Amino acid sequence: MTSKEITADVNRIVAGVNNDLADFYNSLRKDVAKSKAKAQSVKDNSRKVKACPVIQEVQEISEDDRQIAMSTIKGIEKVVKNNKDDFQGVDISERGNDSGSRDSGGDDAYVTPLINVGIPKWIQELKNSVKSKLKRIKKREYFDVEGLVRGVTRKKKERGMKRIDFVYFLLDVSGSMEAFSYKGVPLKALLASYIPAVAKSIGDGMWIQVDGGKVIPQELSSIGKNDIKSLILGGGGGANFPEAIEWVKQHIINNSITNPIVIMASDAHEDFDFELLPNTIFLTTDEGWAYSENSGNGLIEQGFPNPLKGQKAIIIDIDPR
Repeated sequence: MTSKEITADVNRIVAGVNNDLADFYNSLRKDVAKSKAKAQSVKDNSRKVKACPVIQEVQEISEDDRQIAMSTIKGIEKVVKNNKDDFQGVDISERGNDSGSRDSGGDDAYVTPLINVGIPKWIQELKNSVKSKLKRIKKREYFDVEGLVRGVTRKKKERGMKRIDFVYFLLDVSGSMEAFSYKGVPLKALLASYIPAVAKSIGDGMWIQVDGGKVIPQELSSIGKNDIKSLILGGGGGANFPEAIEWVKQHIINNSITNPIVIMASDAHEDFDFELLPNTIFLTTDEGWAYSENSGNGLIEQGFPNPLKGQKAIIIDIDPR
């Protein structure tokens, strides 16, 4: 056998091996792609927590009765506020801005991969409630230019629709959110994965990174209805929720928002000894809620969740598809 024949045989053998390896690697790539898709798409089994143990006996009531109850609550709060010595305490809303770590995670931000949680039932319920609260308003009156040219003085009315609801999604970006995970998904990535779902369902609102040293607000509309697979998140220090809530309150005032809805996503390893707003939804895990019940972080102590104030606590539960 000549050297040319030997070389030809070797080339045929190598080509055959390469083809076999190519088939093997293509099959392997497909398996990996399926595995990744399965990891990135999960089934959401989140559930709602019952009312705070202090007020669990409170039954579901109509909206009219809730408004009456809220009026009664405000009356009681006013009496307590005006007679502090008689009640041996200070109203929780007046404890000051003394909760939450003030350590900032710095200025670094990183791309955080998200998972696909779909549109969970609690977000669909939120979407339906927001959708039903649109009202027609008269925006402004103005003179018709064409009419003025013709010597006819008449006014036109600009009309439109206005949302009286506005959603604020507050995301805890503290160090503990990076350090711990749930079913293999880092907590910060898991809770952040609900932001695109809220943006896709509702649209009008802000999502806010709650750091220990600063509040980082962004428009939910910037996410829109696109399939977002990652977000750029900072943090890594503490989470100053009191400062974030003060920012929300000021934004509500500045924009004349009449029915704000606040979603607070956290592992609950912060202090919440400030008054949570009505229509607050607290998003956490089983461990986070257990910590709230046993640690005295301020949630249970203020009667959260209080159905009279439209408050809810959602316990996240996911299963890989």
